[in-house]
Amino acid sequence: MDIFNVVWKKYDDDKKYVVGHLIYDKNWFFKYNNLREPLNKGFRPFVEMPNPHITYFSKTLFKTFSSRLAHKNREYMKKTDSQLITDHILVLYKK
Repeated sequence: MDIFNVVWKKYDDDKKYVVGHLIYDKNWFFKYNNLREPLNKGFRPFVEMPNPHITYFSKTLFKTFSSRLAHKNREYMKKTDSQLITDHILVLYKK
């Protein structure tokens, strides 16, 4: 099983919040973390995963994250941190 922290960085103060966990265990799963403080600071749930109270499942990598990851290979993902230059979401391998 591979676990990735999904981190939101507040644009005006660079504070980082773990907003969820992306998990690969033969399929992909995503679960939001405690969102109380991030929501108060401006974070909004991903359009593809609007309900912060459920665990999401997919046989393929969620589009929300595939656009942010330079490479879809899990081994490569584990060695690199991924972020689009234009947004404030990072996907970090949880060691």
